[in-house]
Amino acid sequence: MNIKSIKVIPLGYQKDAPVLSRAFALVRIETDSGIIGYGEASTSYGHFYPTVMKTMVDDILTPMLLGKDPLEIRLRKKEMERYLNPWLGVNGISAQVIGALETALWDITGKALGVPIHELLGGKLVDAIPLYMTGSTFPEKDAAWHGQFFEHALELGFVVVKTRIASGASKDMEQVEGVREHIGPDIKLMVDAYCNYGVESAIRIARHMGDLDVFWFEEPIPQTWIKGLARLAAASPVSIAVGERVYSVHQFEELADRNAADYWQPDVTVCGGLLECLEVVGLAKANDIRVFPHIGGLTAVGQAANMHFASMVDEVILEYDGSEYQPLRDDILKDPIFDLDHVKDGKIAIPDGPGLGIEIDESKFEDYPYVPGHIYPDIYPQLGSGTL
Repeated sequence: MNIKSIKVIPLGYQKDAPVLSRAFALVRIETDSGIIGYGEASTSYGHFYPTVMKTMVDDILTPMLLGKDPLEIRLRKKEMERYLNPWLGVNGISAQVIGALETALWDITGKALGVPIHELLGGKLVDAIPLYMTGSTFPEKDAAWHGQFFEHALELGFVVVKTRIASGASKDMEQVEGVREHIGPDIKLMVDAYCNYGVESAIRIARHMGDLDVFWFEEPIPQTWIKGLARLAAASPVSIAVGERVYSVHQFEELADRNAADYWQPDVTVCGGLLECLEVVGLAKANDIRVFPHIGGLTAVGQAANMHFASMVDEVILEYDGSEYQPLRDDILKDPIFDLDHVKDGKIAIPDGPGLGIEIDESKFEDYPYVPGHIYPDIYPQLGSGTL
């Protein structure tokens, strides 16, 4: 069996709360035996640059990969690294592209052998994964809106929720206080700052959140600020979580060496694929660090890939995007197994079919074409800036 074709599929839709364009980047690999595998690349929340990814795959990787055996996944990964890393770097979009293609190869391999991806890699630890629901980055809304966002999650049995802050210290603390008051003392509360803050302001906020029983403070400052993260982690009464912009086991090693985070959040669609993420889990174990995989509002492809990964991690809680409108997670599947109707007691079942364990309805792609438009940096320039 050989690789016959590789296609990048840019997709998109309009998000409603807040209103902005969401873009995504899927990879479709077809073999000469007719087996099709899917992968997804992500910039942590869909993919901001799907046409850049398409150029990289079409011009650089496809000519090199065509005609080769898709089951030799480690060798294919090494070849992709050889073509990208020395000139485009090991991080950012290089890692995302490699992760997407590697996931598609795992999907093909599982389908060829008739087993799910997690079985190829040693088997799952659980049949269903506990979830925490993530709120929306929406600075215009008040604390009451952010608290009420989780009403349905509590009804469905979620025992952990995560609110996202982006307004500055005073309003953000009102939001965290409001959410804590709404959900009560028995629900775990996480806070995600999307790299908005500088080191000193993040320390002040962390100390305030210590009185609110916050489970973790996620992405408080840009994740490349390793020394700053170490200072923050040492001063914070709240655990620090990072990982959705960490792209390799080597970058995670830097975090470990400086004691810069308490929780790591690798994402298969961001951090180079399943093999790289499993290496991160091994490194975390060697450093007594917990791993909670990240999953940022992806399509069904990225959702499935990260669920297979999460099923192999000890005592994990997996992120679930709380926005109701998720057409590329639900509509492109013949059976929408990741929608809220399939959440039972705050958990969701691991896909158990061959490969990713999902059936894609390719006819739905035309309903969600990629159209460039306003993305988060256009609407909220503070996000990721470290300036608040």
